Amino acid sequence: MGNSDKQTSENKRKRKPSTSGNEKNCPKEIVNDAAGVKKTRGQSTLSHFVKSSQSSPAITNKPLAWELYPSLYVGRSPCFSPTDRIIAFDLDGTLIRPKSGRTFPKDENDWVWLYGDIVPKRLREEHASGASIVIFTNQNGIPRRPATAPLFRRKIELLTQALDIPILVYAAIQKDKYRKPLTGMWEEMKNVWLSKIDKSQACYVGDAAGRSADHASTDWKFAENIGIQFYTPEQFFLHKETEPPNAGPFQPKDFLQTKCSNNKETDFQPLDKQEVVVFVGLPSCGKSTFFETQIASHSNYIVVNQDTLKTKARCLKFAREQLEQGHSIVVDATNPDEKTRKDWILLAKEKHLPIRCVLFTTPESVAKHNNVFRAIHERKTKLLPDVAFASYKSRYQEPTVKEGFQSITPVSFTCLPEKADKWVQWQL
Repeated sequence: MGNSDKQTSENKRKRKPSTSGNEKNCPKEIVNDAAGVKKTRGQSTLSHFVKSSQSSPAITNKPLAWELYPSLYVGRSPCFSPTDRIIAFDLDGTLIRPKSGRTFPKDENDWVWLYGDIVPKRLREEHASGASIVIFTNQNGIPRRPATAPLFRRKIELLTQALDIPILVYAAIQKDKYRKPLTGMWEEMKNVWLSKIDKSQACYVGDAAGRSADHASTDWKFAENIGIQFYTPEQFFLHKETEPPNAGPFQPKDFLQTKCSNNKETDFQPLDKQEVVVFVGLPSCGKSTFFETQIASHSNYIVVNQDTLKTKARCLKFAREQLEQGHSIVVDATNPDEKTRKDWILLAKEKHLPIRCVLFTTPESVAKHNNVFRAIHERKTKLLPDVAFASYKSRYQEPTVKEGFQSITPVSFTCLPEKADKWVQWQL
């Protein structure tokens, strides 16, 4: 064998096997318990996406590659190649419906296309024209019924087989940053999408648009938060006009631009003597932020926070200790009724101190918006259940000077400028 033949043979041995598309990087399915949840951490291994001008081959008999996180499922067809044009869909009520006619499917086989062959035909056409087909779906029933997790994944695989085109699926299974209308699923996709995304060509199709027969307006809000075109299934598949989306009276952007900007900020005026200040207001209405921005800089004022101290008895004990040390106290709690406030009025009388009330007039819709915002974006507290707001409303009695307050100061909600960009997005 000559030198040139030896070199050629050596090169062949060193050369790696050839693979087409992205097949060499396709992750394996991850399943390791009855619920199908693997609590992994770190960046998604779907970061192997590469720009490709080649259409992906049919994948009828190939399962999806699944990555399962504590609050997010990601399923990808083998050889899925992202393009700059994204057509995204909700799942239930948009692409499919239960074949049984039930509200919720009984198993992984209980589904049919929403509009028969029209749905898969349109998706195949969009794929053939160069669009990437992506599904973003909320599946919060999975944590309540863990046995449905593998059934959900199997249903997606059956759907993919019927479509015969590659798709990408994101399923949010917890109430966190991934759940629509929050944009966590979209952001997660962007992190691994190496092709440039053209939002002007992107759209999201969903049935939750806040219309009279809709269960919610989540899908429309999701598209609004992302900044892409929205269509209902009737518009996209049947080319029929329907009722316009309706998110209800509270619009974060409008509130920030009009009501919030018109609210005159209340500057807290400290007394030159010891006093008791009692907050009254809904959960998540801005009480703690008001203390931090308006009062905390006055070193003589000490906050009494029941979220921290847990019980009313501990709050009263701590407050008494601070008063005996010469501090003024600020009671940061909801204090909805006269009975709750009476303990603080009696304490002030016992110590011969003036007591004033700060009444937060934040609307309930804004407080609920804040509840999600601070739990998801600031991670200061856990998400409060709706019963917390209902309980406050049922007990609420407007404070008056007849109770014993020297004054009552109303305070309107004001969004801090540094939080405005995220605050104006739909949170729920």
